[in-house]
Amino acid sequence: MSSKQWTLLYTAQSYEEAKDLAKSRFNVCQNRRSDLNDQTKYSFKCSEYRKYPLCHFQIKIIVPDNNMNSITIMSKNEHEHEQNERNTTTRLPSPIRESISNYVKCGLSQPQIKASLILNYPQSPIDQVKLSNKIVYERRRDRPEIFSVYDLRNWCSQHQEGERLHSTFVPFYTVDDINNLFIFFTTKQLFQQIRLTTYLQIDATYKLTWNNLPLLVFGSTDANRHFKPFGIALISHDENAECYKQLFNSINTLAIQEFNH
Repeated sequence: MSSKQWTLLYTAQSYEEAKDLAKSRFNVCQNRRSDLNDQTKYSFKCSEYRKYPLCHFQIKIIVPDNNMNSITIMSKNEHEHEQNERNTTTRLPSPIRESISNYVKCGLSQPQIKASLILNYPQSPIDQVKLSNKIVYERRRDRPEIFSVYDLRNWCSQHQEGERLHSTFVPFYTVDDINNLFIFFTTKQLFQQIRLTTYLQIDATYKLTWNNLPLLVFGSTDANRHFKPFGIALISHDENAECYKQLFNSINTLAIQEFNH
């Protein structure tokens, strides 16, 4: 029986804490995000909703705009996992799905995974499309996801220091809202190349970027006229003098910090 009443479960000091708590204790997955006038609402539903379509259990996390350290976690309804209510499935068998998950964690390629499955499950036909979809899903599972400006700002703050040569870091960023945004991405290895050139080239792309925002790519060309990128900058508006000024100032400041000149 479904209930229309929301019940307060917990409070948290960050969205990440609330999300981890909801997923670990209540077997839910994120369903949608709603940007309201004074708060952001994250909705979650049962992780097994495909198996049990009659399960109406829900979790919602409320992040107030004026107090992001006072986050509420609420629930509605109960999990309903009766076997006679379960959907028939066309997925790969559970042992095969579990093996694929383990192979992905070990870093195997898709041909290697397929060969291992044929060896270990010779009597089970492996659908190529289902295999590919499962591999893609497993590879994406542990990647960090960004759902809002609030999450993006937190991610930038956590990646402001370049600790390793090839890891991406964000030495400079401004993330106020979707209309006032500048994020400078690079790696120490890429940025070191800037010492080898006198001139910089900058190009802008609008393809495959978050919220279709412009992306500035800066770098230089070698003797064979091959472009070598040094970093990128995500901006919130069309190219203008102000965004280039901010980019050049960031490059100059980082060069002084990294190379002491």
